[in-house]
Amino acid sequence: MATFFRLIFESDKQQHLKDNIKSVRNGKNNPSTFLVNPTMFEVVPSAPFSYWVSDHIRNKFTHYKKLTHENSMLTATKGLATTDDFRFIRTKWETLSEEWLPLAKGGDFSPYYADLKLKINWFNDGKELKAFLDHKIGKPNQWSRWINAIDFYKKPGLTWPNATTSDLSARVLPSNCIISHMAPTLFIENDSWEDLSPFLAIMNSRVFKFLISMSLGLADTRKHYEVGIIQKIPIPALSNDAKTKLSHLATQAYNNVRLLDLTDETSGQFILPDSLLKQNSDYCKEKILEELNHIQQEIDDYCFELFEVTESDRKVIKAQKATAMKHGKTNDEQKQRDVLSWLVGVSFGRFVESRAFSSKDVDPFSTIAPTEISSKNLVSFISENKLSELISQKVEERNLDIRLDIAKFLRNDFFALHLKKYTDSRRQAPLYWQLSSYDNNFSFWLYFHGLDNQSLVSCVNDKIEPLQEQLNLELSSLKSNRSRSVKDEKTLDTLINLSSELEDFKQQLLTINKFWAPNNADGIQLNASPFWRLFKNRPWQKKLKQTWEKLQEGEYDWAHLAFSIWPERVLNKCHADRSLAIAHDVEDDLWHEVEVIKGKKKELVWEWQPKPLSETELRTYIKEKIATDDRLKLYRSNQSNNAKGGAW
Repeated sequence: MATFFRLIFESDKQQHLKDNIKSVRNGKNNPSTFLVNPTMFEVVPSAPFSYWVSDHIRNKFTHYKKLTHENSMLTATKGLATTDDFRFIRTKWETLSEEWLPLAKGGDFSPYYADLKLKINWFNDGKELKAFLDHKIGKPNQWSRWINAIDFYKKPGLTWPNATTSDLSARVLPSNCIISHMAPTLFIENDSWEDLSPFLAIMNSRVFKFLISMSLGLADTRKHYEVGIIQKIPIPALSNDAKTKLSHLATQAYNNVRLLDLTDETSGQFILPDSLLKQNSDYCKEKILEELNHIQQEIDDYCFELFEVTESDRKVIKAQKATAMKHGKTNDEQKQRDVLSWLVGVSFGRFVESRAFSSKDVDPFSTIAPTEISSKNLVSFISENKLSELISQKVEERNLDIRLDIAKFLRNDFFALHLKKYTDSRRQAPLYWQLSSYDNNFSFWLYFHGLDNQSLVSCVNDKIEPLQEQLNLELSSLKSNRSRSVKDEKTLDTLINLSSELEDFKQQLLTINKFWAPNNADGIQLNASPFWRLFKNRPWQKKLKQTWEKLQEGEYDWAHLAFSIWPERVLNKCHADRSLAIAHDVEDDLWHEVEVIKGKKKELVWEWQPKPLSETELRTYIKEKIATDDRLKLYRSNQSNNAKGGAW
């Protein structure tokens, strides 16, 4: 037998150790002192020093079969690592293409349900990513080193973050999604919600998490819920009645957590901001959380019975600190900001002003519907003053309780808040762009999904030039007045400065327009990078400047924007890197499959190789491609202007 003192939660460990030793010497019981036979640790996988746990609990690892035993129909695995997330991963609001699939990649604590906010380029079964990984290794068909368990992709399951300081939070993985190496996932052979959902309830129960903590041997440190740990956790045999009960509870919990997302505008479940949804329906976040707590309590109690946990052990397990849901109360100012953020989206045509609320349950395994945005109703750009007027009008029409200064909020605060809200997995992707002249006297808001090749010209023609005409009229009037007062002279100087500032802003946009071809597959950061001088938010401006410099240097030649500006450089690289050729749809032109002899057995296998083009042949191909590719019309137009002496 060995004596253990548990001091991990004590602030004054030295004093508590002295007190515990004194208690042992005096033969007194102390809740922080444990007398355990060390051989008992061996029944728990990896034999951690789980000295604070009773033998009755430790013996669960020998009395019950592990989660993924051979007859369970369950498989736990993890997925891929791109090794270049900036290239292959986007936030879901960046790209609307169905070729980019939802990606599970961990995330915050959110049991039962979590909105998948990331997407991965999985066009043609991840062809570009596989080619990129092969190129990185320098050998063909070696992508499986990073792309694991590919047979499980697009299957529904239960996933969880593998590295976190929080408790385990198993949540639903819908169909048609991809899993990353940061999101271990549990699958069942028949893809049945009725058969897999009982394990969703069990994995989120207190007893299951306690058994995990024994295996990890950790307290408040960062936890790694690896596949090898989770799949060895013991589970009692489940009767049909138990499966039915747990499935029902898991479904209830899933739908309640999902309802909490109805007021999150970055979620696919979003309807309205919390304060407005409460006004228009019987939606109440507090009641949902209360109901969720009741469901969780029922799951915990039922699992205690299933695992045959004694009353004394239940007290120990319940005494463990549990991670709480983050859907707490928001203060009054935050509620106002949420409404104003929604109204910005309404002004650009992104959100409709009213949507029906329904608490009806949904199929947890159903495929995530793609985001639908009607291009007919989208607005590309709005001046800051006009946007303030539009929102103020909406506030007045709906009699909304907004006490913030709307104009000041838009000018000084909104972009930083928007940037923070639209950041996930360290990827910043603001949909609304605040572009300003150098002294911030002129400011416009652009909506990413409303932009096209003509948006900047339209902004100049429809908004900036009318402002210039107005300024010029005022300037002409003052200049023609030969008896100007001191005040008039000051006004004249101000107007001259404003006119110069507006002309500079106009020229900046027109210069960018000469080469800028927006493509949402590139992601927001790359698309916004040429505008870096026009963003007033300093951290974002700095990031965009660095991005633009890297783009110029050729670091992001997979991007459509790089191809549209530097096609000769990019096409040369496409002949050396098949993943770039795939990205720019020139694989058939520059690559082919050939039969080669491989291995000791001299087997014939097919292998992708660059076509054997001479330098002259490659230059000829590039010249012809630039002359004929519809994607390079803007480039050819600029080359023509350069030849005529125009600005480039």
